[in-house]
Amino acid sequence: MNNINQNEPKAVMVNVLKGGLGKSTITKNTARSLCEDDPVLVVDCDDNGHLTKHLGFKEQFNSGNKLYEYLDEDSPVVLDDLIYETGFGFDLLHSTKRMEHVEMAFEEEFNPNTV
Repeated sequence: MNNINQNEPKAVMVNVLKGGLGKSTITKNTARSLCEDDPVLVVDCDDNGHLTKHLGFKEQFNSGNKLYEYLDEDSPVVLDDLIYETGFGFDLLHSTKRMEHVEMAFEEEFNPNTV
């Protein structure tokens, strides 16, 4: 018997530190496949923003630091401000050119890459 609660969100993480291995392509294709059955949110934390830009969100990549602002408890930014429909059947929480600020927010964590 399967003990997985079908209403619980699930997560898939694609992470390799070396560039050029196809992380963005794998992520986009996996998200596209998964969204046929369930809602999907892709969170792009790549400081180069290749997936964000490839999906057509270059302006959002260049214009803000909203993910970092959202992590600040005193910020007026809400999660809905960060999520965009992609037109591919899944939503995107985009990367920004200032992702190093997000990384710095977690540098005190035991394993910041898993946050």
